[in-house]
Amino acid sequence: MTRITSCASSKKKSNQMTKEELKSKGIVNLELLEGYLLLNEQNNFFILPKNITNLVTEICLIFKPKNCINLNSNLGELLANLTKIKDKIGIELNSQNFKLAKYFNPSLQFKNLDPLSFISKSHFDSVIFMQPYKSFNDKGTRLLKSYLNKSLELLSPKGTAIFILHHDVVSSYDFIDIRSMITGKYHLEAIVKTPMYRDNLYVLVVRGE
Repeated sequence: MTRITSCASSKKKSNQMTKEELKSKGIVNLELLEGYLLLNEQNNFFILPKNITNLVTEICLIFKPKNCINLNSNLGELLANLTKIKDKIGIELNSQNFKLAKYFNPSLQFKNLDPLSFISKSHFDSVIFMQPYKSFNDKGTRLLKSYLNKSLELLSPKGTAIFILHHDVVSSYDFIDIRSMITGKYHLEAIVKTPMYRDNLYVLVVRGE
């Protein structure tokens, strides 16, 4: 299995391979990258496992969205899998991840900026947010709440938000205010525990009223 690590900040020096290095090894898509990482036991990439990518894709398509935005889109794993949605965009803060996402998915649209600074005149039928860190200090908790608020701000009135979160956010009393924030104005459709071997990730599905 591909090791799951926290996404690195764009301000930190990255030890990931560049797109030129990947190309020289014949790695031209995410499937080949994952295979390479497994064989070489590389730990410097974050790749959302295929089973979670497929799960989120299936949930998303149930509601037949006409458009979709993925906040913290990483290497574009989810957007690449959502082939039935033509109008979609990924927002990724990490500049190296952004470059690799464009390399692996040249036909898809990505923006290299902080999701909190993204402005849209329209709303989205589907908003997917992937928690990029596991820092639960005061600053990390405030930032997570800001990301979730931003996700809901971009959601159309009857749209669907899908949150990929660490288990602490779902189960710990420390995050009861965040859960109350989500369920206070939105209908909780489902909570799915994913079969992770290292970090317990949950998928929360909420719908606009």
